[in-house]
Amino acid sequence: QLDLLSQARSNWHLDVLELAEITDSKPLSSLFDVFFRELGFVEEFALDHKAMMRFACSIEGGYHYSNPYHNSMHAASVMHSMHALLGLGGIASALEP
Repeated sequence: QLDLLSQARSNWHLDVLELAEITDSKPLSSLFDVFFRELGFVEEFALDHKAMMRFACSIEGGYHYSNPYHNSMHAASVMHSMHALLGLGGIASALEP
């Protein structure tokens, strides 16, 4: 599980179906946790990790797996794509003042 999540930070590809399977159908909150911790947001913004995870799980809880497209796997895919575009694609660097 950790290997797939850690690779998500440095890879353009993420298999969200596998991510959902290995995270007990919690792909969004799992990816959210890894990105926020490994990118240093928890420390930089002095976030309460438990409160942050309650927030992430609350968002994920609003998605329903019965919806074939707009579900938490899709949300995790969008989060990963934005991370890849901003970080790996260099957009974040280009936007720096």
